[in-house]
Amino acid sequence: MGAALSLLIATVSFLLSKVHPSFDPLTVSIIFGMLLSNVLANREQLQKGIDIMLRFFLPVGIALYGTQLTFGNNVAYKTWLYVIAVFVLSFAITFFISRLFGLPEKLAALLSAGFAICGASAIIIISPLIGAKREDTSISIISIMVMGLLSVVFYPALWADFGLTAREFAFFSGATIPMLGQVKITARSAGADALSLALAVKLMRISMLLFLAVGMLLFMGRGERRFYIPWFMVAFVALALLTNFAAPAAFLQQICEPVSKFFLSSALAAIGLSVDFDSITEKGPRPLIAVLLSWLAMLFILYAGLRFFHV
Repeated sequence: MGAALSLLIATVSFLLSKVHPSFDPLTVSIIFGMLLSNVLANREQLQKGIDIMLRFFLPVGIALYGTQLTFGNNVAYKTWLYVIAVFVLSFAITFFISRLFGLPEKLAALLSAGFAICGASAIIIISPLIGAKREDTSISIISIMVMGLLSVVFYPALWADFGLTAREFAFFSGATIPMLGQVKITARSAGADALSLALAVKLMRISMLLFLAVGMLLFMGRGERRFYIPWFMVAFVALALLTNFAAPAAFLQQICEPVSKFFLSSALAAIGLSVDFDSITEKGPRPLIAVLLSWLAMLFILYAGLRFFHV
């Protein structure tokens, strides 16, 4: 029953994502899963199906997501350096503030990955690599979702009231907003050229996931008696390289994108179904506050940087 319910939630989430791009199917799936989990009387009956989803759908979804990483785009070399610098700063600041608030190392890593790269996608991929708790995965996704929604609401004021050019606003949006759909909504207000640049910058950020995933696997695996690389990470890296460097394989991106998202959405629905609200409220508002403070710090740093550099 848990597997069927997870698939149903993922299907509904996908349908909602077609209504408006701000409805990220991964985020919607885990929220729906959590809501249902906490109103059902006999959640124990779901556990067997949940385990199946996490053993099969999650690793397959992660492996196929490798086809979505894009390294080759027509963006200036200087812009690449700016994106890498923003990625490193975003991750480091979020991790530092999260630890300063007393959050566990793995939760801090998930929050940092979600903010620095691509929201729910980064969190769900990093989570099994570092052995994060399901509750921490849920908390991270919800915190990053709130920050992303605030970005969509308040970013247009940056362009209108803070003197940013359309190009600067596009870089600002692509470099700091977590979800791809949210980037599309926000950057579109500055025109077609701004939208194009914002999406290019966002895709560059997503490509950082390959390096972060490998780094997390090595760094967070320290102290383990036996180090091993999961098969889905091997497939993830192989598909990313194949898609970018083998021209005939480029079509894999279009084929695998909906399949990967559906598998990941189903896995996130299963995670949501297995999470108790009480276990989330134990940490209180600290994860969300840490993310919002990190976001504000990056807004200030990036705005100051744009006053001295031209993207």
